[in-house]
Amino acid sequence: MKTLSLLFLLVLFTQQGVAEDSHHHEGHQKTTPALKLDNGEKWPTDKALRTNMSEIHDHVKKDIGKIKKNLMTMSEYQKLGRAIEVNIKTIFKKCKLPTKADAQLHIIMAGLLGANKTLTDGSSKIEKRKAIDEVLMNYRAYLDFFDSTVGNVEKK
Repeated sequence: MKTLSLLFLLVLFTQQGVAEDSHHHEGHQKTTPALKLDNGEKWPTDKALRTNMSEIHDHVKKDIGKIKKNLMTMSEYQKLGRAIEVNIKTIFKKCKLPTKADAQLHIIMAGLLGANKTLTDGSSKIEKRKAIDEVLMNYRAYLDFFDSTVGNVEKK
């Protein structure tokens, strides 16, 4: 797991550096490692991952009306980000996936961490709104690449 944590940090710092650099070099695109299926099948999950990803979605869903109408205050975005941060930390602490599945999950988690940082920092409301889109995009990627049905990793 230490190796995977180091891999995750490498991916996170690479994404952050590319994102920061893109502000200085217009036209460059942020690159992210591509998610892959497990030989055509979705990756297994465990209860900690399923529960916390579902809660992240629920947090956003609860506020989506205000978000779409641009009625969220800065403090509400920050509160939402802090709630999501708890789920992200719990996933890192409690999620136990097979090595290859864990490596794929880290791609999604890097995206969630970057978006969530925008929700909790001093970024503008426009940037925070874009971060919500990124959170939802990463949640959709989770659903597309991970089997969110109950008990699938526990069976293997």
